[in-house]
Amino acid sequence: MHEFYLIENGKRALMTQYVRHVFDMCAFGSCDGLGYIQSGVFQEVDVETGEAVFTWDSLDHVRPEESLVLPRSTEISGDGESPEIPWDYFHINSVDKSDFDGGYLLSARHTCALYKISGTTGKVLWRLGGLRSDFEMGEGVTFAFQHDARWITDSKYESVISIFDNGGNGWSTPEPHSKGMVVRLDHRTKRATLVSTLDPPAVDGYTHASKSQGNYQTRLSNGGSLLGWGNDPYITEYAEDGEIVFFGTLASGWMMNYRVQKFDGWVGEPLSKPAIWAFSQFGTEEQESDGHTMVIYVSWNGHTGVESWNFYGSDNRDGPWEVLANGFEKEGFETIYKHERTWRYVYAEATGRPGRTHGRTYGKTLVQKTFVPNVLMRERYCDELACNFMETNNPNREAQIVQMKGEWEMLNNGSSKSP
Repeated sequence: MHEFYLIENGKRALMTQYVRHVFDMCAFGSCDGLGYIQSGVFQEVDVETGEAVFTWDSLDHVRPEESLVLPRSTEISGDGESPEIPWDYFHINSVDKSDFDGGYLLSARHTCALYKISGTTGKVLWRLGGLRSDFEMGEGVTFAFQHDARWITDSKYESVISIFDNGGNGWSTPEPHSKGMVVRLDHRTKRATLVSTLDPPAVDGYTHASKSQGNYQTRLSNGGSLLGWGNDPYITEYAEDGEIVFFGTLASGWMMNYRVQKFDGWVGEPLSKPAIWAFSQFGTEEQESDGHTMVIYVSWNGHTGVESWNFYGSDNRDGPWEVLANGFEKEGFETIYKHERTWRYVYAEATGRPGRTHGRTYGKTLVQKTFVPNVLMRERYCDELACNFMETNNPNREAQIVQMKGEWEMLNNGSSKSP
């Protein structure tokens, strides 16, 4: 739930979980029976063996009185009156580990605070924000219902951390919009200072106020940063000087995105085969007619290395195969290749960039039989690229089916049997 973060070059993983406990809820308005509370737990796990090498439970170290989200106050707070709906007083949502001393940095949404946890004893070494902050909050160092707290640097005398500040949770909105923050902590003076802030772009008068989720990725390879706006499915990339260099949205309408990440050099190699479909309006019956071509469509969802395609055709499923095109450049997600002659069967190979001396072949499609429409379909619903899909919501569809069935029988000498 919320966190799976690899550290130590992938040898260890930080993972979070919510755990239910029986709890005395009398101080929080429910005193007519057993109450239930939900704590935030994290573990550091050895990836190879699955062994949990460190476990921490918030209820052992952070009292529920620190919570700023009381029972029955939001749609995820819970009421604490049944085991199905425990009171979520802490809501852990990110964990990071310090290279300096092995201490953990936690973000707890419902206490509006960050915590540094000892990597040996589990003791809370300091709090930032919330009701019991150990630091004097300098000008601009305000955040609420935050996510994705990360170490930038950590040392005996100073720490620098990044925070995605939601600024509200939909029920309480102390800030006008969400933002990315970098904060410096002086452990000698116990003062927190704002280093930098990234505000959202105003789009058509709308400013992001992300009531849940979101993240702030700093230190991109180009020196810039990336903000994902959580329940607002937008993405903003900033240059090192704060200029917006990329802005986009995943979708319109009801959609959320917990985190957005950007990585250089990532290569996707899916386990599935590339997809292929071949179509010919007239098939092999009019091979010599001008303009009658075979069209091949290929794509490979998730593969980032494909830059060109090789196409092959045969009149027999088992070959022999004729080379139709070598190194045909990939065009967007789906590549369309047109050939002047129709072959009954085709397949394609996904390759690297054309012209490479040792271009890599990533994989090949299954053999596909070329689709050729019957005369009736061809005349009414097809062109040289494809045929239309059936209009299943057409109110006249039943009458059209009867009419076309009659025409089909006439084409086949009175027989309704399909050829």
